[in-house]
Amino acid sequence: MNMRQYIRIGNQSSDGRFSCECTLTKEKFQARVSSKDTARMFDRNFQFRYPKACPFLVLGEGDTFSCLIYNDRPGHCRSFLCSHCKEEEEENK
Repeated sequence: MNMRQYIRIGNQSSDGRFSCECTLTKEKFQARVSSKDTARMFDRNFQFRYPKACPFLVLGEGDTFSCLIYNDRPGHCRSFLCSHCKEEEEENK
């Protein structure tokens, strides 16, 4: 939820890919965002409500969040372990 300050979005190419950088790790990556999702990515209402949220995070159905670039996400996101999910997993054992 708090990655906005670490994700820099650069130019968009003709195939819908954005050149990006995770400034926390200095990793550069390409993120493909569909044309219908580009508007969601720049939704001012969402940005106002969640000012620190990653720019690729969007609100889905039932107030759940989803990542627009899940398959293209940077290494930092790939290695992230959700502590809430881990707690639920331990409770269900």
